[in-house]
Amino acid sequence: GGTLVGASYVLALEEDIDFQDLFCDFFEFFPKANMFEGILEIINRKDTPTKTSRRNFSTAFAEMYHEQFFNRYFPRPYFGAVDTREESSQHHLEDVIFNATEFKTGIAFRFQKSRYDCKIGNGNIWIGEAEANEMRIADVVSASSCIPGGFEPFRFPQEFHWPKTHRYGDDAGAEFGGVKLEAAPGRADSESVALMDGGVYDNQGITSVLLAISRRIANTDTDFEDAEHHDPQSWANWAHDLLAQFSIVDLFVVSDTPLLKETLYTDDEPPAKTAGRFGRWLRRRTLGDVNRYAWIVATTLVISVVAAILRLRETGQLAELRRHLTQGVSGYLPLLYEGLATMIPLLVAGILGAVLLVMRAKINQAAKSMETKLPKFKHPPWYYIKHLRIADIWGMIWQRVGSMAALSADIYMHRIRQLGYGLLFSHKELIPTVMTNEIYAIASAKDASKTLPPQCDPVSADVRAIVELCAGMATKASFDKLSPKTLRQGLKSAIGDANLHSLTQRSGGEPRSDLDILTACGQITTCYNLIRYTQDKLAKADEPANVSSTAALNTLLGVACDDWNQLQSAPFRFVDERLDKGRSALHARQIEENARQGKDATHLLRTAATQ
Repeated sequence: GGTLVGASYVLALEEDIDFQDLFCDFFEFFPKANMFEGILEIINRKDTPTKTSRRNFSTAFAEMYHEQFFNRYFPRPYFGAVDTREESSQHHLEDVIFNATEFKTGIAFRFQKSRYDCKIGNGNIWIGEAEANEMRIADVVSASSCIPGGFEPFRFPQEFHWPKTHRYGDDAGAEFGGVKLEAAPGRADSESVALMDGGVYDNQGITSVLLAISRRIANTDTDFEDAEHHDPQSWANWAHDLLAQFSIVDLFVVSDTPLLKETLYTDDEPPAKTAGRFGRWLRRRTLGDVNRYAWIVATTLVISVVAAILRLRETGQLAELRRHLTQGVSGYLPLLYEGLATMIPLLVAGILGAVLLVMRAKINQAAKSMETKLPKFKHPPWYYIKHLRIADIWGMIWQRVGSMAALSADIYMHRIRQLGYGLLFSHKELIPTVMTNEIYAIASAKDASKTLPPQCDPVSADVRAIVELCAGMATKASFDKLSPKTLRQGLKSAIGDANLHSLTQRSGGEPRSDLDILTACGQITTCYNLIRYTQDKLAKADEPANVSSTAALNTLLGVACDDWNQLQSAPFRFVDERLDKGRSALHARQIEENARQGKDATHLLRTAATQ
């Protein structure tokens, strides 16, 4: 996600790694990396990544990112390598913010560096900068990307990897380096806080940018309050006052990748046509039928066990088995054979009977609870429940799970985006400074070509196919190779074989991956939105310009239109140009050295933290 790309870009700036090299690093690693296998391999190791971490996908994801990506491509893959101080920074960034959401007070937890004073966390819970400098960037990325439902919450600081906690535990030091969270007055102290995806709270990072602006204002205006408020009314008042100071921003680009779906939820029944004759018969059974069949099976198993024991007794084999018990190990073999023949059915019957009794007890308990809160029933609740068909019960479960997934993954996120944009566009004077850059802008426009200036070519079939693919691409942990078959299946509009070939293969015949498609789509979409934004600015040239002069805007529009025209004829032009150049020899040698040494680079972190 955004944190992975952003963190890599920041580290590249700090290490003076050219963007060309960073581009090649991404295209070398991610299309070939089997993320799922890497996670499973780490989860199955003898020890957990740290002494205090659990064995789960979140911690394994962080460990894999550190071992296979950050530690390989960057000399200092730690938070301490990030430097935004004016007197020592070597790059243009003044604020670096990676968002997570903390589950203690329900607001964003920001891993951030700024030229102005800021907390690493939030106004309620935070960690000192000296300790934060020792965090691995991989842990920050993983905590920021823990999608609810797909990953487990990341316990901070226990599940972060600290220098005093060696990954496979032969260290006699503190369990997690003695790192402690700090809390604001009135907030209960906490040894840990659960972190998850930052998009849950601030999907576009709008509030984080507002806070960065507030730090600048607070640095010059001692009466201005820069702390983010917790309760809704105070937060709204704080944000409203802050927006009035937004004039210090020339251009705010809000990039986002919401899925473009015809419907967020389809009320379809679970598939039944392929269930077969037995499946159709089972779907017609009621819960009472299942209960009856289960008791019949349990009773039959008990009867078979009793019959087996009686048979052993009548044939004298029971006494023979007792004699075998006194003969050592060899005597146990006949006993084991007969025991398996009798005990396994008895065990299955016991478990099945216990499950049925527990379920009946739970139903009776629920029925009694309902009777105390509702008017008197004509019949006991079980009378109605036992007549429910399996197909109906399965349909209820299917619809509930599907609607809850749509609610949390789509509707809630859509509402969060609306609130973010609503906040940003609530002041008229701010609108000229904001450029929205959403991945489906071209696909959702009725006729994108008509919104472009005359010097721009119309949207080509290849470009429309790329945008259509990306607009419907869900979040994934790895990149897939593209083939004409899979590409055609993912497109709604018809496309020719020649176009399919150019979209799925590079000039050298190597198959393209999702990363090619996503990168090209990002370039195309940004170019398109920049053209539209510049057009709008020029159309309102009589108003005070917040971005640049009219001449500069015309120059920018000309460059953007030239890039756009090149992308229409060759959508992967800029992607392929980067790939054809390759990385520098110096950077390649550094990568080989990192891989050869397999170094942890903790000593480099400490050097960076003290500089």
